[in-house]
Amino acid sequence: MIGLGVAGGATSTEGSYHNLLLLLDLFRLAVASTFLFLLITGAALTFDIGIADPRLFASATVAYLLLSIGALALASRPSELESTLLTLGVMLDVVAIISVMHASGGFKSGLAVLLLFSVAGAAVLADRTMTLFHAASASIGLLFDQVNRMLHADQYSVQLLEPGLLCVGYFVISIMLNALAGRVISSERVAVRRGRELENQLRLNELVIQDVEDGVIVLDDSGQVLIANRSVSRMIGVTLGPGTQIESTCPELADTERAWRVQPERPPAVVDLPITGRRARPRFVPVGEGNQVLVLIEDLSRQEERSHQLKLAALGRLTANIAHEIRNPLAAIMHAADLLAEDRAASGAPRLLEIIRDNGRRLDRLVSDVMQLARRDRANPEQIDLEQWVVNFASDFGHSERLPADALGLDLAPGVMVTSDPVHLNQIMWNLAHNAWRHGSGRPGSVRLVSRKRKRAVELDVRDDGPGIAPDLRTQIFEPFFTTFSKGTGLGLYIARELAQASGARLEFRPEEPQTTFRLIWPLDSTGAA
Repeated sequence: MIGLGVAGGATSTEGSYHNLLLLLDLFRLAVASTFLFLLITGAALTFDIGIADPRLFASATVAYLLLSIGALALASRPSELESTLLTLGVMLDVVAIISVMHASGGFKSGLAVLLLFSVAGAAVLADRTMTLFHAASASIGLLFDQVNRMLHADQYSVQLLEPGLLCVGYFVISIMLNALAGRVISSERVAVRRGRELENQLRLNELVIQDVEDGVIVLDDSGQVLIANRSVSRMIGVTLGPGTQIESTCPELADTERAWRVQPERPPAVVDLPITGRRARPRFVPVGEGNQVLVLIEDLSRQEERSHQLKLAALGRLTANIAHEIRNPLAAIMHAADLLAEDRAASGAPRLLEIIRDNGRRLDRLVSDVMQLARRDRANPEQIDLEQWVVNFASDFGHSERLPADALGLDLAPGVMVTSDPVHLNQIMWNLAHNAWRHGSGRPGSVRLVSRKRKRAVELDVRDDGPGIAPDLRTQIFEPFFTTFSKGTGLGLYIARELAQASGARLEFRPEEPQTTFRLIWPLDSTGAA
């Protein structure tokens, strides 16, 4: 960047400065060439140019032309001396044109107007200080010639008003053009900066699009690919590039795109890609007001692979925990059995048998919980009237656990429907209600079941008035085999959360509530169904 001196410190690009300087040098060369043409052809006398001093006119014209050629040669290549060359060029114009004007009879020849173009052109390129210097140089040269004529000729035949007005014009035009150039160049700087920002943003968008795992395609109304990232090519097994027809490379995707154009509100369909054997779900988004469409392709096969890997990892952790949990009751059973084998008539035999039975029941509960966890993927969701279902559950739970009639308090919103597996929901609520009763005070209404329908979700709370969960334990309550109850397996809350996810719900602990609260949440879709 070369500093382009304008008011306010605006700058322009090196190319803009250099091009304008060349244009000013070409104007200077054109004026000098015109003078030489008039001199050679003798037409100068017709226009009263050089009539007062032909020898001065000829000398000034030849020198002006040679120096103009030299100035143009020096300015043909960008350099750090361009601002100096600009000022020297204006000085050349002032000396040459004033000399030709003097040889042509003075101000009445009208040649002083040519300095206006030179000063105005320099005002576009120079800063304000140099702009004023150029205008002052032209004014001094013009007024010097007029004063010289007054001293050597009839002073009453020389006018100073018109030259003075022209000198004022030099200053006014220079200042106005300098200010205007400052605005233009400032706008150019902003445009250049924004252009670079836009270019960087486009490059960043391209990098992001190319690196996302989902496929991204932009199609026009004829099915021609405008933009496609690498993930699309990996999914369909064919390289897609700008200009490719989607019909010839992936007809399955083309059929889905045509169906979407006919029925845009239809839910995204799953597409089987025969070359790679992958399953994908394309989603179509109109682009602007045209017929272009953005296609976002979700790789379901990759998601299934990740889900499978996560399940294997979770199964590995669960298996290790199960092995650890089984070891303790088995050790107790084997130790008790060894003691019984040593002395069957010992007085401690009933206690040893009780140890065996207790640990056997613990193992049975552990196996039952694991079997319930294994059945989490066998969800059979159906529409459930939440109010009626909770009322029936409270009755069955109270009867099975032999609770007082007023042990459970109900606060249920009427007419709320949810979609869930009733078997899973029963297991979830049984675990939550059992924990709430065990940790509650046992007073009437110490366990409360509260349901409500909010704007974006249906919620079902299980609350108890117990001492609550210690803050340092809240992050572990959903981990498998974590328990503060000596006879528990530590799988209750873990299984409840897994079953909730399998049924499309979410189980959360709500520490901000005044009572110990576990909340089941069913998100609502756009139709208001949970």
